[in-house]
Amino acid sequence: MADFAYDTLKITKNHDLVGQRDLRKGVADNFSKRVVAKGGTSSSFGLRHQDHSDFKPFLQRAKDGGAGGIYAGATSGHQGCQPRAQSKGIIDVPYMAPMASATPVHQGRR
Repeated sequence: MADFAYDTLKITKNHDLVGQRDLRKGVADNFSKRVVAKGGTSSSFGLRHQDHSDFKPFLQRAKDGGAGGIYAGATSGHQGCQPRAQSKGIIDVPYMAPMASATPVHQGRR
């Protein structure tokens, strides 16, 4: 997916939403490493368990940082779809997540 984001969507500056669980962190870290290896930049925003309801501060940081895309290393069972839903009026960039996020159009724009 990082290749698609960089090569096709032309996202050179990505902002990652990372949970603390090993799998989600690993998935997001690998996405970031691939973007950086291709010449892009990536910044991360780690979440603690109690942060899993209000993603607006993260989304605002992504916008302020000039993010061209957001990658959420999260699943639907861990509110992987909520940041996309909360992004309305804050940031309008591609939202990407693992297939386990169960969003029908998880790679596109809102």
